[in-house]
Amino acid sequence: MSLETAARRRGAPSAAFDRAVAYSSRTLGQLDGARARTAERSVHTTSRRDERNVPPALMPRDKLLGLLMALFREHGYDGTSMSDISAATGLGKSSIYHHFPGGKQEMAAAVLEHLSMTLEPVLDALGDRRLPRAKLDGLLAALDDIYEGGRAACLLERLTASVDRTRLAKPLAASFRALLGALERLCHEAGIDRTEARRRAEDAVVRIEGSLIVAAGTGDPQVFRRAIENIRTTLLSPPIATAPAPRARR
Repeated sequence: MSLETAARRRGAPSAAFDRAVAYSSRTLGQLDGARARTAERSVHTTSRRDERNVPPALMPRDKLLGLLMALFREHGYDGTSMSDISAATGLGKSSIYHHFPGGKQEMAAAVLEHLSMTLEPVLDALGDRRLPRAKLDGLLAALDDIYEGGRAACLLERLTASVDRTRLAKPLAASFRALLGALERLCHEAGIDRTEARRRAEDAVVRIEGSLIVAAGTGDPQVFRRAIENIRTTLLSPPIATAPAPRARR
């Protein structure tokens, strides 16, 4: 029985009846508003929960590998825990193992492949008809972008120093060989003999890797930038002609 009906049956005075109806309307309005706010909070909470617990099929693999690469760079392979990975990706451990049944070792191998795929278009472009110097500029620009101007740690160095480095030996060696081979071919195209081209390529990779370590240790990314500019200046420069040895007097 509604408040309006009860008031009429009791023969309530008109003023009292009006006050009762007004009170009832305010109370019902307050209850409706509370229910609406509760429902809204529930929707927002559910939405946030859904964002964190993204089903494995809905997480793009490239995005997941990018997040893993950032973690390995920041914390190192050994320092990155499954809890770190879960927190960064929003995936539960069961979803992570759905993507990578082999655990962290499989993740590292996949991240290395992802890095190689990122560099692949740049390395493929070195086979076009541009002059060697233009190709070198493109390659160095890509490396500068990947390492964020010296602010991002080197993934290869992080994985080479890990406890699982022997298990990751093949993909690590493949990554180094790809970069060494690209630099060596550029040197050879510039007229440098193969022996010297190989030496210069190795020297350039040592400068890149070493400068990233020093930049991270000192907090100065300009160390990396200077190394890149040094490679740009010296890698393809003509070999210094050596004077012939003087003839021995008879």
